[in-house]
Amino acid sequence: RSAAKPLVDAFFADKPRLTYGVQLKRRNNTTFPRKNAVDALAALVPEPHTVDLSNPDVTILCEVFKSIAGIAVVPDYHKHHDFNLRRIREKRSNASLDEDDNADIAAF
Repeated sequence: RSAAKPLVDAFFADKPRLTYGVQLKRRNNTTFPRKNAVDALAALVPEPHTVDLSNPDVTILCEVFKSIAGIAVVPDYHKHHDFNLRRIREKRSNASLDEDDNADIAAF
């Protein structure tokens, strides 16, 4: 919590009202208290920012691997498909297929 406070304060300072979500991922660690960690990170966000778990403007990411944790504040995380390269590629492939279909219709 003490390591995350300066990061959260710096990001949310002087920003208009934003929505945020907290996402925690654990790998090779089953003892890290998920609910306590999410609640503690959410408590660091100052007013007037509000929680929106479905489509937040900003996501606070906490990644735990064994005994090491990393924290980041990421804007538009879900817009970028959670940084999943396969999902980004699939979306682009589908978009280009739609463009090709539209081009065929326009040529007709």
